[in-house]
Amino acid sequence: MKLASLLTLTVISFSALADESLDYLKLRNNKESRSNLIETKNFSEIKEWIREYEIDEKALYQKSGLVLRDAIAEVRKNETICDYGFYKTFKQKAINYGYIRRTADLHPFLNYLRTRNFIDDVFLKMMRKLVDLNLVMIQTRADLTQSYSYPFTPNRNKNISVLELFDQISTMPDEKNSCVIDNLQSIQSSLTFTSESDKVKQTSFVLEEALDQKIIDLKYYNMLQLLNQNPDLVSGLKVRKYLAVVSKTKDIFLKGEPTKSKVNLTQNVISKKEMITERERLYRVYTPEQILMLSEVVNRTSQRISAKEANIVFTLQDDTNDNYKLTPLEQYRVSLRILQKEMNELKRSELFKENNIYYEDLVMSAFETGLISSSEFDQILKFEEFWNPSVPRWKAYTDFGFTIAQTATFLAPGPWNVVGAIALILTQSKIMAKDRQPEPVDNGNVVL
Repeated sequence: MKLASLLTLTVISFSALADESLDYLKLRNNKESRSNLIETKNFSEIKEWIREYEIDEKALYQKSGLVLRDAIAEVRKNETICDYGFYKTFKQKAINYGYIRRTADLHPFLNYLRTRNFIDDVFLKMMRKLVDLNLVMIQTRADLTQSYSYPFTPNRNKNISVLELFDQISTMPDEKNSCVIDNLQSIQSSLTFTSESDKVKQTSFVLEEALDQKIIDLKYYNMLQLLNQNPDLVSGLKVRKYLAVVSKTKDIFLKGEPTKSKVNLTQNVISKKEMITERERLYRVYTPEQILMLSEVVNRTSQRISAKEANIVFTLQDDTNDNYKLTPLEQYRVSLRILQKEMNELKRSELFKENNIYYEDLVMSAFETGLISSSEFDQILKFEEFWNPSVPRWKAYTDFGFTIAQTATFLAPGPWNVVGAIALILTQSKIMAKDRQPEPVDNGNVVL
């Protein structure tokens, strides 16, 4: 299953929040044609917020994006890398512009930004969690000395050295270069637990022990316990990773100005429990470098199959050259075999050892980097079997012919382009099992 890949933890050092190349305009939504998060009631809440604050709607549209601009500029200046630090900066900028006076008012403001495409669903979802986390902090401030007791749960980590566990994270983080959410997750990664609910209990045991041994103070303990007791608000994609992907990959291959997306596929939900979409999964599973590599597979294949001509050059013993011009069919078959080799090499590579490579990921990467336009995406969606698994398997292959050597021959006419490249990749994704490493028989070195 694709969702299994979401459990893979990729450890990266991010500096996206302080990235000099990050332009707040890159946060504008041009990849999602609709929102899965905005409901009818949200529009009423936006209107009520505008009425209460007596905001001029024309001025709001012109200036609301500046909150993002100023927040990014400040975290860049302060070299902030923490999600909650970014949130606090964003909140303060919204206050400075007069858009909020209460924390809860950030919800209609963020929803407004989404309805006007200043942000996308992926960013909105992360910020909603941070707002809710802040609200929980405010609501529980009067009862921060609450004790968490689990008398019928065994302490599976009683032999762990709490002192060593808190060695580097024993003081309250500054939310710039030291992040409380990261600290909690660092602690939890060292614990033994049987389920997500048990993780909360086991973490609580360790925190109680750290407080008793005076390794952490009461304020820090309360903060960690609050996060621990609200796992849904601290799980999922981090703002810093989202900004890293946006900064380094979004529309880098785009020719011309970004246009509003008409593609609905990016919003297909693959996890109803967490409302994870195809696009969010790309951001969660892959690093910017991996997304670029996946996109490049599509790019290179497109260039090879659309080349004006292809030649094989033999340098003979007397140092003269013997040129063999490939026929269009041979050029196609060479391109296909090179594609097989590249996909095999990616699967074997150290960079992708924790990830299965899915056809969706190649397509989504190419779309995210701007290699595929909305109109080309429409053509790709015509490969109905892939997007709709209910289509019978036999029907999926009606547009593809296969040789006994497992080399696909796409029956559509040229000229080839990026859509043709995607078609080739689709055939290979059908041929290559996703849950295994390439076998020696998958020999991409034989190109003719």
